[in-house]
Amino acid sequence: MLSLFFLATCIGFLCGIGGGVIIKPALDALNVHSLSTIGLYPASALFTMSMVSLYKQLNQKESVFLTTTHFLSLGTGGIIGGFFGNHLFDSLLTYFANEQVVNLIQIITMIILLSTAVVYTEYFRHLTLNWRPQPIILFGLTFILGGLSALLSIGGGPINVFVFMLVFGLNTKEAGIYSLMTILFSQAIKVLVAIISGAWLTVDFSFILFIIPAAILGGFVGSLLKKQMSIHHAKIIYQLVTIGIILQNVWNGIQLIH
Repeated sequence: MLSLFFLATCIGFLCGIGGGVIIKPALDALNVHSLSTIGLYPASALFTMSMVSLYKQLNQKESVFLTTTHFLSLGTGGIIGGFFGNHLFDSLLTYFANEQVVNLIQIITMIILLSTAVVYTEYFRHLTLNWRPQPIILFGLTFILGGLSALLSIGGGPINVFVFMLVFGLNTKEAGIYSLMTILFSQAIKVLVAIISGAWLTVDFSFILFIIPAAILGGFVGSLLKKQMSIHHAKIIYQLVTIGIILQNVWNGIQLIH
């Protein structure tokens, strides 16, 4: 189990997908926790990994194209979007009163969004809006992406990377940096809401104590590997991992229906 969190955060750092989109389907398949509790495990890992990422990016000066204004816009959008996404998730659980229905909604939404991301990066990468990353645009995008992240109980990395590539014409590595910043803030608000609401009390804290070091180690190892990785290799890893996640979600959906 701990190797899952290590590998997920390591791969997540490499291509900016975060890792939660790997962890969530894997925990769904194991079916050992409630849906609301499952969402808190990847949130804690992603928040930790993203903090490591932020530290590494600033020290390596890879994020030189991220100005203070960009950073604040990403942060504000991710936090507010994450808050509304978390509220929508709780509302769906209350409305349907059935975790399996909500889980199925999450799975179907992820399959659609991830399939779109794979098709775009493989066949339509040349089609971009090439907008400048203005603060209001960054805020709007991260509000939506942060909301999806909290709603689906994932970091949303592959979806984030796809959107930033489409809108700003970034390559996979550059889009990955924007993605990781979005993940950091959206997961921070999810963890904060869980602490304030008392939802954190349902979590196995002995498990969390192992998850956080695994996420930190995964983030550092991922950062070391990323230095040696070309943009082409980042794209290949991104696509292979995303396809694997789609197949895992399809399997989970079939199992859930039956």
